[in-house]
Amino acid sequence: MTETRAMTTTQLRTTILEFLGAVNAHDVERTLGFFTDDAVWEGTGLATPAVGHEAIAKVLKDWFRGFPDLHFPLEDVEVYRAGDGDRALAYWTNVMTMDGPFGGFAATGRTAKGRGMCRYEFRDGKIAEHLIIFDEMELSRQLGLLPSDDSVGFRLLAGLQHLTTPIARRLRRH
Repeated sequence: MTETRAMTTTQLRTTILEFLGAVNAHDVERTLGFFTDDAVWEGTGLATPAVGHEAIAKVLKDWFRGFPDLHFPLEDVEVYRAGDGDRALAYWTNVMTMDGPFGGFAATGRTAKGRGMCRYEFRDGKIAEHLIIFDEMELSRQLGLLPSDDSVGFRLLAGLQHLTTPIARRLRRH
């Protein structure tokens, strides 16, 4: 069995920035080249993990269709290496305008700026696990998919939740 050497901090940073550069270029094939064949992409915004190139490509294509200007400014990316060298965290900002359909919603034309992070686990220099975490509710508010906390829409949604919760509880008991 061949033992692989852990990636250096410089290698991790370079790989993550090149990966995000491929995402910024909306180049699905180049982006997939950073992943192992059996890679797992999970986290905020996904109902279930995407496993393998085909599933990850679908995630990327959905993003790029919904947000044709999706961009992660590389100068804002901070990369932190775990002690073993095969794991890293990247803290980033992104900017996107919802000019296409996404997640069952019609395009709103609104722009959002968010912050988040990704946890990467590497195997043989490629991403084997990718976990993305961001404030989905805040981005949804900025994009016009959710009402702001002080709006009439929010009060209507909260009222509807108060009406339906007792009914849902009763149905679960039976």
